Amino acid sequence: MVRKTSTKRVPLKTRLSTEKTPLKTRLGSRKSYTPSSPLRVELLARNASLSEIYSGKMWQCAFVAEKGGKYVQAHSFARCKDFLNDIVYAEINNKPIEIYSLTFDPKVGKILQSGKIRMLVRNEATTDSKVFEENNKKTLSLLHIVEAEMGLSKSVLRKVADSDKHFVFESDANWAHSTVMLSLYSIILRAGKNFDPKFKTPLAFFESLKGKAGEGHDEQYVKAGLESGYLKFILEKGRRVFGDNIKNNFSFGNLSEAHNAGLQTLSYLLKNNRDRLKQAPYKSWIFPE
Repeated sequence: MVRKTSTKRVPLKTRLSTEKTPLKTRLGSRKSYTPSSPLRVELLARNASLSEIYSGKMWQCAFVAEKGGKYVQAHSFARCKDFLNDIVYAEINNKPIEIYSLTFDPKVGKILQSGKIRMLVRNEATTDSKVFEENNKKTLSLLHIVEAEMGLSKSVLRKVADSDKHFVFESDANWAHSTVMLSLYSIILRAGKNFDPKFKTPLAFFESLKGKAGEGHDEQYVKAGLESGYLKFILEKGRRVFGDNIKNNFSFGNLSEAHNAGLQTLSYLLKNNRDRLKQAPYKSWIFPE
């Protein structure tokens, strides 16, 4: 059954074809942008050792915050993509958080910046900076076909000034509009190094991940999304299925629940516990019938 806040029942097809997203929403304009120069980012002198299920040298990410015209690494690098939910949760609710040794205070700077987010990435497993750059370019190509499918502005890849080990993806802030959008975004950033131009659609690429031992269990998350039908649903319908109220989308009962509310969790709820979808924040979202 489709979930919607209004009591009036409107066919899903009609609703999604007639609803329009405002040009300027809480997340800002979707006007495209094409920066070309390296971005100067103040990196943390020390990154905390987080309590996460992944260990060893692998891909890591951190949001870039903006304050007073300067860009800073907002928090310690994380291998686990779920920490990104925690950072946006903290900014939306305007309160410091600490979870699994990760700390973040919104006073550091803004994460949602005039319609953009900036994601800082590094990969300690790749010692060759040229290989890392090429992997990020493949990821950018994958992002572009997904963004075209979902009606988002194109991401841009920028080098970090004075570093060949760090890159920044500048992307449409709608990627941070819900925990599920963030989950999909981070899966793309992590698995994108496997992208090949032969994949003409996002689904073709995601199907290719099934059964493969990807970094960070990405194939497991993608498989859950494909089997529930939810991954295909949000690719086709875009972020509109999560409504316009980003604060509502992060109105979880506690931080731990927000931390775990990614693509795999939603896929599980769709198949096994639809009653949970009647509660916040899910009750205002749209789901496949």
